[in-house]
Order: sequence, then structure tokens, then C-alpha cells
Amino acid sequence: MPNPYGGEVRDGAPYGLPGKVVLGKGLSEQKAPLAAILLALQSILAANVSITGQVVFLCCVSGETGRHDAIKSIIERTGLRAEMAILNGTGNRISLGNRGRVDVTVTVHGNPGIRAARKAPANAITGALEVVRPAHRGPRSRRATPGARQGDISREQDPELSGHRHTQFRIQRAKSGVDRRLMPGEDPDKGSRRHRGDCRDRQWNERSCERQAVARRGDQGPIHVSASGHPRQSNVVTAVMQASQSMLGVSPETFHQTNAFDQGYLQHIGIEPCTYGPGEGQYAHTDLDMASVDRTRDAAKVYAAMILQRLT
Repeated sequence: MPNPYGGEVRDGAPYGLPGKVVLGKGLSEQKAPLAAILLALQSILAANVSITGQVVFLCCVSGETGRHDAIKSIIERTGLRAEMAILNGTGNRISLGNRGRVDVTVTVHGNPGIRAARKAPANAITGALEVVRPAHRGPRSRRATPGARQGDISREQDPELSGHRHTQFRIQRAKSGVDRRLMPGEDPDKGSRRHRGDCRDRQWNERSCERQAVARRGDQGPIHVSASGHPRQSNVVTAVMQASQSMLGVSPETFHQTNAFDQGYLQHIGIEPCTYGPGEGQYAHTDLDMASVDRTRDAAKVYAAMILQRLT
């Protein structure tokens, strides 16, 4: 990205966005919601409105770790509890759920030897290739729905997050890591056991592999992000819907995310989560990382209205 921290302002029309947009690293995911939340809180303080409850503003700087350690540490150290939580940015849409994930490490063992010997050696390299290959020839995703954004699941696909996915993201020596996505309510241990069974039962193409694959969860203990799923009529979704109607005159679009976030952990401990706010997922991690100024302003209105409706 030529100017990642400059906050370059452009017309949003070429990108299918209303009004002006601001380009800069992190705007598609964290920075736009951060700006909207700060503006909402500033507006409430400036209006000198008496709040009868508690609003907790939490800015977690851990980044995308792929696990719940950061949010869990904060919750456990502070004893923080809440009725509901708003997270991340979705182009001002409401996410009704997201996948979880579990890391599975697959180790392929080999035995040294001479290739011309009567009993061929077990080649850990070709064995590792057999482990990696199925992840790349897995079920092909269907053609994207026009206008779909990154992280969306198309309307033609399963409304309950469209099944499992595996992504090969590391190979070291003959050890590879697999990111296995989880559905709401799915046991991570069961998911990793299923992968172990796949490794054990697979018919290797290379005779020398001798099926010597072992799968286990994580390198440094379990690495697990919970999945979340809540009905449209949940309290937090209703609150966002009402705030949007009162401030903008529209009900936000709802969808399911394929991404894995902290919502599942919050839901697990009794805090209703919801993903809503500005930020354009289709441009995240690209040279066009951006956010809509109009959507950021609209989200600030919704956040402020939601706080006031719940706590005054």
C-alpha cells in the first residue's frame, strides 16, 4: 500500500461506496469502528445525558491471534460482565453468527533407507504431500453472489455457515498445520479427532508413506476459537435494529460470517455478541484498505442511540 498511514481521502463511487472513503491500513476492520465508537461516546458526554447503567469501552491491541487468549485474559482479570457486546466492522450489517476454528498439527513420520532396497523406506516428504493434497482439492466454493463481500456466505449456500473448511497454512520439516473451521456448537476435540481419523484411514498414493501420519491439536496446547450463532430476535440484534431504525430509518442487512472472532467466547460466558459497524471486508488486507465516511458517521449514530435506549 503506497500510503498506508496517511489517511488518503477519495471518492467512494469507484468502489461501490457512498460519499467519501478514507484509505489506510486497518480501516476495513478495526479503525473505522473505533472512530465510530469514540464519536458516539463523545456525543453522549457532550450532551450531558445521565446514564443509568454502565458502558464499557474496550480496545484490545492484540491483533488477530487466532485464539481467545487476549479477550479471555481481560475478562478474567477484571471480572467484567455485560448484557451484550458490539464488535468489529461489517459495512454496517449485522452478523448473526460466525465460524470458530481449531488448529490441528499433522506430523508424518518416515524411516531412512535405500530406495533400491527390498523394503522401501518411508518417505516423510511424500507422506506430507498426501496430507496437504486433500485440503487443496476439497469442496469448491460456489460462484460468489453478485455484490458479496469478503467473509460472506452466499445465499445459495448453507445458511448455517456453509459447512466445514480446512486451510493448509504451514509445513515445516514433515509437520504441517491445519486450520479447521468449526460450526456453532461443534466440539473442537471432536473436530480434531475427525481429522486424526482422516489421516489414519487415508489410502496413500505413495507406497513409501506407510500411513505414518499423526494429528493432534495445536503445538503449544489447544488453539481454539469458539463459533457463535444467535437468532435474529436476540436482545443485542433487536437493540441494534431499533437504534438503526430510530436514527437512520432502515433495518440493517443480516448475514453470517466465515471469519473466526471472539464472539463465540463472549457468548460462552453469557455476554450476547453482535458484529455491526463500518469497515469494508472486501478490501481488508489489500492495497485498498478503506472505510466509508458516511457509514462510519451512521454507525456512530446507531451506537449512541443504542446506548441511550438501553441506559437512560
